[in-house]
Amino acid sequence: MIDFYYIIHYTVYSFYRKHGEDKSTAAFSACCFHGALFTLFIIELLALCNKFSIFNIVEISKVSVWVISMFILSIDYFVFLKRKRYSEIFAEYDSLRDTEQITEKLKWAKFYNISIVLLEIMILFMIDYMNQHNS
Repeated sequence: MIDFYYIIHYTVYSFYRKHGEDKSTAAFSACCFHGALFTLFIIELLALCNKFSIFNIVEISKVSVWVISMFILSIDYFVFLKRKRYSEIFAEYDSLRDTEQITEKLKWAKFYNISIVLLEIMILFMIDYMNQHNS
């Protein structure tokens, strides 16, 4: 499971590396990308719950968004960025990039990243539609 976590970050990391970013900036961007996606998913989930009155406990505010974002980024920091752990993991992935096993994992990680982005966009459109039509 943690291997897939590193692989999905590695796909974003390698994208930024191809576009001229240095290693630490690319790793930080990968963490921020996934942290932002997860935070957006939590916010969308809270908005849908409030809309359907399922768990109308938490009011979505700027403070709750910041708390969720900082919590996700702190988890990413401790698991991924602390003591530059990403550099040794990504160096291993770079050396094994041409193997069939890593190629297959990268293909599924790219599919995962793209599908999560598309899912987020669809949920945002759904929430926007529901807010526009007051349903």
